[in-house]
Amino acid sequence: MLSCFEAQSLRWHMPIVLLIIYFLATPVLADPPTLSNFSLKPDLLTQGTGIQAVSVAVFVADLDGDLNPSKVKAIFKFADGTKEKTLLVDNGEGLFIGEIDVDTSTLGDIEVKVKAKDQEKNKVKMTATLSIEKADQDTLLFLPAENVPVGNYPIDVLTHDLDGDGNVDLVSANADDGTISVLLGDGEGNFSNQRRFEAGTTPFALAVGVLDGDETVDIVVVNRNSNDLSIFLGMGDGDFRTATTIPVGNKPASVAIGDIDGDDILDLAVVNMDDNNVMLLLGTGDGDFVEGNLIDISRTPRFVAVDDLNQDGSLDLVVAGGALGKVTILVGDGQGNVSIVDEWTVGRGSFSVAIGDVNGDENLDLAVANKDTDDVTILLGDGALSFEESGRIGVGRSPTSVEIGDLNDDGFLDLAVANSGSNTVTMLAGDGNAGFANAGTFDVNVTPRAVAMGDFNGDQKMDLVTADWSSNNVSVLFSR
Repeated sequence: MLSCFEAQSLRWHMPIVLLIIYFLATPVLADPPTLSNFSLKPDLLTQGTGIQAVSVAVFVADLDGDLNPSKVKAIFKFADGTKEKTLLVDNGEGLFIGEIDVDTSTLGDIEVKVKAKDQEKNKVKMTATLSIEKADQDTLLFLPAENVPVGNYPIDVLTHDLDGDGNVDLVSANADDGTISVLLGDGEGNFSNQRRFEAGTTPFALAVGVLDGDETVDIVVVNRNSNDLSIFLGMGDGDFRTATTIPVGNKPASVAIGDIDGDDILDLAVVNMDDNNVMLLLGTGDGDFVEGNLIDISRTPRFVAVDDLNQDGSLDLVVAGGALGKVTILVGDGQGNVSIVDEWTVGRGSFSVAIGDVNGDENLDLAVANKDTDDVTILLGDGALSFEESGRIGVGRSPTSVEIGDLNDDGFLDLAVANSGSNTVTMLAGDGNAGFANAGTFDVNVTPRAVAMGDFNGDQKMDLVTADWSSNNVSVLFSR
């Protein structure tokens, strides 16, 4: 039992004891970490320059020195509302760094936020802005156009290795003087002086392929006002034999090459505008052809392309319907017969079609240049000959040709569009998910009616060429 003195002493010391116990039992509250020197490199990107790596760096300090940050991350919020996160790693001196890939196909600002959290779950954040701006002329993907003389009023142009040397060559259809021009490339961006070969009246559209089984490339041109085809059999060195002539329908406008009947010999599909039909010409293997099916199409068919749209091993046809703004799909049976599946309405004056998988689902899709509505329609294929419009993209005035390929080397298909009414080419950068953004408009010569792609100078980048109808030139645009 405590004495009175001991009890009184305990009462005096009890608050001190309790205070000591309180401080020992209560955790020390750490100050939150602080952020400084937050930087993005680069902090400004140019539209249409592909996938760009952006580095993030921020210095993280712990003021009282007792706790280190346990997690630092960067969050990118894109213009469409989607987000992407990445953890930042300490370099050992308190500087946390990381990197993220940014798609530059779309203009706009990207909000970048860094957050730090320590072991006591204290949090702090900072925000910065990453901008994607429209490219100016000096930063575009292509150099200014160079003019190369050809015949009078070139209306179509194709790229292919015509002489077997591994370099890309050019061939143009010259509507006014009844010729085609062949220009041989040296693989360094130079082309030989043109060699002209006599065709029919108003050469209008071209196709190339091995038609006579000798492994040398041949040329086909449709002659709009003489209602026939000119077949130029190649010699293998860039020279061609005198053309043979095959009659077709009235006002032929386009020709496509492929093995339509499955005999390993190339055949032809020709659209006849005034007859409103598609004519099949089946190859015999010696450069000659016999007439196959004749299929009626909506009014004024303007363009034809061939590909295996339903992946059954047989070639199908796509026909752009001109004034009515239609695209018609014809299924092939692999034996030389084709029949209409359905047609889709696109923009008015559908003039040209490019085929490729633009959304990464392994089914072929269509891009259609619509001359009268100044846009390109994207039709997504389901692999079973059905298509759904995913959007229309405005381009220049009177687009008459569209080509597809990876122009900015990002692994996604892009589009090049020749705008005959504004003397330009528009590049539409694809995002791999059927989205396209204007990645630059490039001046060419007067009235570009057709555009084609190829690596002309051996730098592993796609270059462009246009047939400039009113200038007697083709315009060559080299990739930077």
